[in-house]
Amino acid sequence: MNFFIIVLAICLFVSLFTLFLLSRDDLTLLRKDVSLDRIFNLFFLVFLIGLLFSRTVFVIIHSPKMFLNPLAFFLFPYFPGLTLSGGVIFGILFLIFYSRESRLPTGRIFDFFSLSFLVSLPFGYLGYFVLTKGKDFISLGLSVLFLVLGIIFIKYFYQLLLKGSLRDGSLSLIFFFIFGIISLASEVISKFSNLLFLRQVESYLYLLIIILSLVFFVRAEKLIKSRKR
Repeated sequence: MNFFIIVLAICLFVSLFTLFLLSRDDLTLLRKDVSLDRIFNLFFLVFLIGLLFSRTVFVIIHSPKMFLNPLAFFLFPYFPGLTLSGGVIFGILFLIFYSRESRLPTGRIFDFFSLSFLVSLPFGYLGYFVLTKGKDFISLGLSVLFLVLGIIFIKYFYQLLLKGSLRDGSLSLIFFFIFGIISLASEVISKFSNLLFLRQVESYLYLLIIILSLVFFVRAEKLIKSRKR
């Protein structure tokens, strides 16, 4: 339990520090008069909403009776169980809804939050690998894969975003499309026996992330082309 909390705290710190580095001197946020305090407040709200729904989706899928015991539901370190896909989907929905209602630059903030999430993923999967005492090699592989992906996004896609070659929000959609593919592939590989992955709700949630990311990215690109015409 203690190690799980440490891993979660490390991921939270890494995400927050990455978000600070990305947001502190960003011209788009400065023009919109968006302070770091507002960004950090939104970050913690998204984190809490994501954590809550990550737990809720897990309980709905795996142990509905846990709703009858509020302590068992909320004390997830003692009664383990989180669903990453559920937390990601509801965290994104809340981020988009809140930023639009607050008239914040939604696309830019979405990109920065996505990058901060990406940078924390290798630490989370590495922590899970250690938590399983080195038995889950898929988690180790995901840790390395997301580390490489993070370097690519920071070195390439983030630079395109700063130059204006990439539309605000497109970076996030590209990332979550790749994230969905990688996560779904890991589900298939780890649960291929007896086609177990076909009976896992998580597989369809990752498929939903892939489809929505692709649809909104294509839609955004069409809007750009129509404006240029």
